[in-house]
Amino acid sequence: MRKITLFSLTIITLAVLLAAGCTGTSGSSSAVPTTTVPVTSAPVTTQVLNTPTTAVTTIPIQTLTTTATPVSDPILHRWAREYPTFTSDMPWAAYEFVFLSDGSVTYTYGVPVKSGSNFRIVSQLKMSGTWQKIGDNKYRVSIPGSAAGSQILREYTRVPASIDKDTGETINEHIVSQYESDSLPTTRDKQTNEMYYPERADS
Repeated sequence: MRKITLFSLTIITLAVLLAAGCTGTSGSSSAVPTTTVPVTSAPVTTQVLNTPTTAVTTIPIQTLTTTATPVSDPILHRWAREYPTFTSDMPWAAYEFVFLSDGSVTYTYGVPVKSGSNFRIVSQLKMSGTWQKIGDNKYRVSIPGSAAGSQILREYTRVPASIDKDTGETINEHIVSQYESDSLPTTRDKQTNEMYYPERADS
C-alpha cells in the first residue's frame, strides 16, 4: 500500500511538473533569438598606379640668321682730280673724295705730288661729310662748311670707262657733277695729266 502511494505521488508530481512546463511555454511570448553576424571589413586596397613619366626633351631652337653678303658699291673708292691753275705760286691743284662703306666721305684739297703712276695730295684743306646713293650710279655728297672751307653739296654720277668715238681715246672711269662740267676748259686743249673729272684712283 505504501509503495502504491509513493508511486502515485511520483506520478502526480511528474504530471504537475509537466503541466507547469506546458503552461509556462504557452503563457510566455516567444523570444526571437538575435543572431549577431560578425561584419568583416574587407581590406581596402589602395593601388597606386605608377603613371609612366614621359621625359620631355627640350630641343633648343636654333635661330637661323641669314646675313646678306654686303654688295660693294662701285663708289667705294678714292676719286681724284688734278688740273692747272695757271698761277705761278701753285701751277697745279688737286682734290679727291674718299667714299667709305659707313656712309662717310672725306674731301681733301691741295697740291698734287706724283707717286709712281698715281699722285697723292699735300693737303691744304681737309673736310668730311656724308654720301648717299640716290639712284642708279647717282650719289649725293654733303660736306658741311667750316672756317676752313665752304660747304660742298654736289650730286655725282659715276661714269664707267669708255672709248671716245671721235678720238679713240680711252676715257677712264670717273664721277662728274655740275661743278666739274662748269669748270671744263672751252678755249684751250687739255694739258698733260689734267683730269676733267675726278677719276678712280688707287689709294
